[in-house]
Amino acid sequence: MRAPMVLVGTAAALSVALLGVGSGAASADGVTPTVTLPPLPTVSVTPVPLPPAPPAGSGPVAAPAPNTPAAPTTGADGGIGTVGGSAGGGSAGGAAAGNGLGGTPAGAPAGGVAAAGPEGAAARAAGARGKKGTATKPIGPMVAGRPEAADVVDDESTPAVYEATKAFLRADQRIAALARLRDTIAGAQTGAARAAASYRSLGVDAAAARDQARGLHARHGLLQRTILDDVRTSYQTGRLATDDQSIRALAAAARRAEDAAARADLRVSELLAAQQRAKTGFERYAATYNQAKDRLAGINRRLEALAAQRGVALTAARDAAGADLARHRQGILESGRLGAEIRAASANLAASGRTVQGTGQFVRPSSGVVTSPYGMRFHPILHYTKLHTGTDFAVGDGMAHAADDGRVLFTVVSEAYGNFTVIDHGTIDGRHITTAYAHQARFLVQPGEEVRKGQVIGAIGSTGWATGPHLHFEVRDDGAVQDPMTWLD
Repeated sequence: MRAPMVLVGTAAALSVALLGVGSGAASADGVTPTVTLPPLPTVSVTPVPLPPAPPAGSGPVAAPAPNTPAAPTTGADGGIGTVGGSAGGGSAGGAAAGNGLGGTPAGAPAGGVAAAGPEGAAARAAGARGKKGTATKPIGPMVAGRPEAADVVDDESTPAVYEATKAFLRADQRIAALARLRDTIAGAQTGAARAAASYRSLGVDAAAARDQARGLHARHGLLQRTILDDVRTSYQTGRLATDDQSIRALAAAARRAEDAAARADLRVSELLAAQQRAKTGFERYAATYNQAKDRLAGINRRLEALAAQRGVALTAARDAAGADLARHRQGILESGRLGAEIRAASANLAASGRTVQGTGQFVRPSSGVVTSPYGMRFHPILHYTKLHTGTDFAVGDGMAHAADDGRVLFTVVSEAYGNFTVIDHGTIDGRHITTAYAHQARFLVQPGEEVRKGQVIGAIGSTGWATGPHLHFEVRDDGAVQDPMTWLD
């Protein structure tokens, strides 16, 4: 027969531990435990009213921002109409017809830029007088962190657009950094609230599990006492107080109650451990919140100032966009004229038998990194697209190098391209290939000179339409621009 079991150690210790951390439920001995947690953090910021809506025909540019309660706000900046069309290349006529800039965006003036509303204190004040109950949006980045942000600063824009877009991006990037911290605060608030709710819920569950364990232990004790009483009576009277079958049933029931009580004790332990983890999580979220809050002192004032700076830069960029588009159209036309001259000069070179055949395996024309690829450039602030006819390289060692063996076809001083060298590489895979090197500070080769792959042919500069030193490199097939990176090793 099994020895009697007594409730000691684990269950009693768990009951004491549960009372120590608190659950919010009344215990069997009349003590009501309480939940003690640090106070939940709160955010207290003043919303910034929206500016007026952008004019019809202009698309909003503002990136969607999380709808954080009690967070600072801003309005969406108006956009610029998009100009359509495919990229042109080759002849002057082809460039003029297909430069992608021939159309005027819907709702835009003749300069190709849609009218835009002002952004600043006056506009925000006007926005504040909007419809009652209209929700405001948090101030957030417009392009920072988005893929098209790399297209904001175009080295070959007009100086006015270049400087304005750089100023815009500086403010936008700082807004993005503050927005990330603001979102950290919101996430910490949400996490802390969930952790606190979990803590309280686990406390209730632990109290219920503890009560269940006590009940199971009490049942086990009762069964054990019943068996002992029957055995004691049998010894005293010399007769069986209960038949063997009944004693075996009582013993089996006692074992089941004992096993169930042990499982209930384990469940209490698991719930108390989970409750402690929830409390630790709450404290972690609270620490994250406090750290971010300390770094965001005066967030409204800082975001408003940055939004105002960004608005001024946006207005300046919009004001200069028409001239930038006009200059780009002129540059595309010039590219087309140069393409026609390249075809004619290459034909004359071949007719004279002086063509130097290239290898077709090009090397990089500059040791600098690529700063702007070939292709269509979308301006995410001004909302127009421009064709970039080559690949731009940073200054690197300061020298331009011939991409392959060839002969210098000509060197010209172009309004758009600055000091511009063209090298003929003969026919490669049935295609007549030339390379061109723009914005050089000075030429170091002469027309008609034979050059070798990697040879220095000029010094990198910022002549022509360039806002800073870089090498603009082109590959042309029969005078028409191609993507240079498909030719480089």
